[in-house]
Amino acid sequence: MLVHAPTRQQRLLRAAILLIGGFTLICFLLADPLLRGMRKRDQIGAVPQQGAAVVVTLVPARPQADGTPEPAFADVRFRGHLYTANQVIDAESLKVGASAQITYRVGKSGRIYVDSVAPVPPTAPHSP
Repeated sequence: MLVHAPTRQQRLLRAAILLIGGFTLICFLLADPLLRGMRKRDQIGAVPQQGAAVVVTLVPARPQADGTPEPAFADVRFRGHLYTANQVIDAESLKVGASAQITYRVGKSGRIYVDSVAPVPPTAPHSP
């Protein structure tokens, strides 16, 4: 069985792949804390507000393979854009395509952060 030694071109190609892969990995590791810091600074002083949005995606809470619960997940359309809610309250009462009440904040940059989504509370009947 003949085993050929790698040629110079193959060694250079392997080195380039390892170099590019290592550089990409380091960029991802460094970018995450920087982006999180930028998001935190953007949210400083943002006042929570209430609004109405339409539920676009809804994934109910379910148990994972190890038995720990996986929280519910929801995307809402608000002011013409899609946002992912950080928390879903009473997911069983939410319906895709229906209105929902959201709590959101507007950062210094103008970006909207949706903190929670919940069903629209029932309105009390007016008494004369």
